[in-house]
Formats: sequence, structure tokens, C-alpha cells
Amino acid sequence: MDNVVEIDSNHSIARFAPDEAALRKAAEEGFRSVVNFRTADEKQEVAPDEERRIAEEAGLTYLHHPVSPDA
Repeated sequence: MDNVVEIDSNHSIARFAPDEAALRKAAEEGFRSVVNFRTADEKQEVAPDEERRIAEEAGLTYLHHPVSPDA
């Protein structure tokens, strides 16, 4: 996937909010899980519940754990 930073052989970070196509491509490329750190105040192309559905349909484990610098 484009615009992804590899931390190590087991961890990568997407520098964008993935849409449905990106989630499916991630699964096809061997990614196994998605963690969404966006808060409700941040712009999201896909709502977390919908993102979870898409990710799980693609075979990915999904976790939404909102994090903000203030909290």
C-alpha cells in the first residue's frame, strides 16, 4: 500500500484514513488487523462502525481506540 510507514516486520502505520478499497487491499497484502485511533471530532471518510464491518468482512481484526493529545 502507498503512504504506509513500516515500523518493523510486524507493524505498519497508514498515514491516511483508509477507505473500503484500502481496507480490502490491506487484507489482500497480508495485513491482519486495523487499529483506528481517530476521535469522534476528527474527519472520517467511513464511520468506525462501518469501518469495522468492512474490515471484518475482509478478514481483518478491528479495534477502535480513540486517542487525542488532550486526553
